[in-house]
Amino acid sequence: MYKINHIENHDVKETLKKYSTPPKENKSKLKNVFIIICFIAIMLFGWGYIVDFIEIAWSYISMGFILIAFLTLSAVISILSFILKLF
Repeated sequence: MYKINHIENHDVKETLKKYSTPPKENKSKLKNVFIIICFIAIMLFGWGYIVDFIEIAWSYISMGFILIAFLTLSAVISILSFILKLF
């Protein structure tokens, strides 16, 4: 009796494992869709903000506030590195 229950429980666990996690193929498709959506959003909204950050940093350099310019440029670099990590 114990062996039969153990086998049934094992089968149930395997079935749950099999259907609870999506296959890797679906994960890669979802990742590709996510990357495409992020890329479209960045192209529509993001590059203007990055250019604005660079212009703000340049104006701070011309005024002499080098620390604030460094912080804005580091923000631009972190945004670009996050974008590159998606690909």
